[in-house]
Amino acid sequence: MKNIKLAIFDMDGLMLDTESLYIDACLSIANKNNYNITKELLIKTIGITAADEENILRNALGADFPLDTYRENTIESMFNRIEQEGIAVKEGLLELLDFLEDNNILKVVATSRYRDKAEWLLEKAGIKDRFHKIICGDDVKNGKPAPDIFLKACKLMGVDKSEAVVLEDSINGLKAAKAAEIKCILIPDIINP
Repeated sequence: MKNIKLAIFDMDGLMLDTESLYIDACLSIANKNNYNITKELLIKTIGITAADEENILRNALGADFPLDTYRENTIESMFNRIEQEGIAVKEGLLELLDFLEDNNILKVVATSRYRDKAEWLLEKAGIKDRFHKIICGDDVKNGKPAPDIFLKACKLMGVDKSEAVVLEDSINGLKAAKAAEIKCILIPDIINP
């Protein structure tokens, strides 16, 4: 780890406590509308792109399920809550960012979330300006578990992948780091490895 020049951070569940908020919003909307959605099904959608999430939900809930309306309602519910209450950063994050800055290690966010919401969340948490770059799910062709987002981070920062480390909380993120052949530190959130 002495040769690390770049730390690549996932966002949801790793830095920000959004995954539990999202699951709460999903289950609340499901209960209000008598949708057959379980926490186990939602956990399968953690750490993937919106398109991959849609495929999982459509396969599980059927072609007639009003997925677009359901997703709009859950996202609106979650973001309204964040707007009112704010968003918590995970314990130890600020100290880690300070350490990386003190040691001149570059920092990049690599999230499956699309840019408009990702930047808004990072801004709400007060940490957006702590990163050199933000790479989002809509910036790459293939989302996690494909390696694209982590390889793009290395390329944009001009750092060899052997000099990078990925910080992740999801299995799909771990698989993406492994596929990219980049060291990964898994910090569990909702899913235990």
